[in-house]
Amino acid sequence: MTLIRHTLYMTLRHLRELWRQPWFVAVTLVQPVIWLLLFGALFKRVIEIPGFHAHSYIAFLAPGVVVMTAMFNSAWSGMALIDDLNRGVTARFLVSPVRREALIAGRILKEAVVVVIQSLIFLSTTFLAANLIPKWMRSVSDVNPVNWAVEAGRSATSANPDWGLVAARVGFLSALLVVCLAFATNAFRSYQRTV
Repeated sequence: MTLIRHTLYMTLRHLRELWRQPWFVAVTLVQPVIWLLLFGALFKRVIEIPGFHAHSYIAFLAPGVVVMTAMFNSAWSGMALIDDLNRGVTARFLVSPVRREALIAGRILKEAVVVVIQSLIFLSTTFLAANLIPKWMRSVSDVNPVNWAVEAGRSATSANPDWGLVAARVGFLSALLVVCLAFATNAFRSYQRTV
């Protein structure tokens, strides 16, 4: 229960930062909108390619753009963490009783809120169907977490969702989240020993 309470506290801290600078959501919306408009218009006839299994390229593209937006937002979140490290904010949290996992989980939840806000305004996806790319690329995409999220998004928003596929991809992503959270927590412990 303490971990949940600490995570919510850290999430609220980061959401207050977002509330003071709401332009961040607007700025991060520009790139996905450009992708949707540019690639949507550029590749709209790709649906005519034999083997392409979507009725609209925009519908195909949207989940990929959402996932890429989330990835870029998480990179900016990492930059904010570096800033907190440099200003000594993280060091102060590390000597407090806050759970180490909450320091990262709070940032993750804040970024999830940003992605939900952006997703509600439009959707995004990646650029080409898996059956149209070379076999070696398909093999790489099978172990790519971005592809897991895109596949889950496409299936969940299709006319006939494959909930088994969605559950499997969400499971993979959840397992990756646990591994990354453990890694980040250990990194905090290592950093704390140097402070």
